[in-house]
Amino acid sequence: MTMIGVDEVGRGAWAGPLVVGVVRSDPDALAELLKRSSDASNKGNGYAPLYFDSKALSKKRRESLISPIYGKALEIGVGQATAQEVSIFGITKALVVAYQRATTAMSISSDEICLDGKHNYLAEVADRQVHCLIKGDTLNPVVAAASIVAKVHRDSFMYEASRHYPYYGFESNVGYPSRTHINGLQGWGMCPEHRHSWSFARKLPFGPL
Repeated sequence: MTMIGVDEVGRGAWAGPLVVGVVRSDPDALAELLKRSSDASNKGNGYAPLYFDSKALSKKRRESLISPIYGKALEIGVGQATAQEVSIFGITKALVVAYQRATTAMSISSDEICLDGKHNYLAEVADRQVHCLIKGDTLNPVVAAASIVAKVHRDSFMYEASRHYPYYGFESNVGYPSRTHINGLQGWGMCPEHRHSWSFARKLPFGPL
């Protein structure tokens, strides 16, 4: 049995694209590859993650998994909405745009979609059942794979952006708030990769570079 896993990265960033990863696979094909040790747990709340999501892995480990994931999955797509599109459309519409771009070249069948989180932003565009799963990137191996694919793609984009805009520490914070990022914004203002409509932008002394 195959299913489609969908996850996104970059939702809470101040800069860079919103990226959606889509993986179609038999869950069993990815389960062993992404399975955690049996003693893995989240201390204090009894929640035990079963699979490695992108946030739980080092950069090196995530990148080492890309080739095996591509080798085991039936189809993989990655789509992104630019920082400008996120600013104009808002998160929900940008997620739909990124998903549609991710699936453009995929011959997706009628498999059920397993979407990470509790909000079904695909309700108006998906032509099949969408199952929302909170913490899906740690409970479903196909969603975990989608999370890793999206994270590696977005991080690579931000590493490249750091070469053009070296003031913000994109190579380490990948567009998320950090002291280096804040200092860069206070000293240089925003660059084209910043989400100009976000609340942080209203607190800056300068506009875009």
